[in-house]
Amino acid sequence: MNAAKTTLYAHLAASVPLGEHRILENAGHGWLHEERQDAVIQAINDILRKAR
Repeated sequence: MNAAKTTLYAHLAASVPLGEHRILENAGHGWLHEERQDAVIQAINDILRKAR
């Protein structure tokens, strides 16, 4: 099931310009902002950098 979801999410990210699928260790999607604050902040900074 997880492999199928990973493939689905990768295809979804690839379907939009600059889409990106990040796989994070030790984090579930429900509490991602709590479990991996570093990764969330990094993703926001990456988006802002690309937008500039």
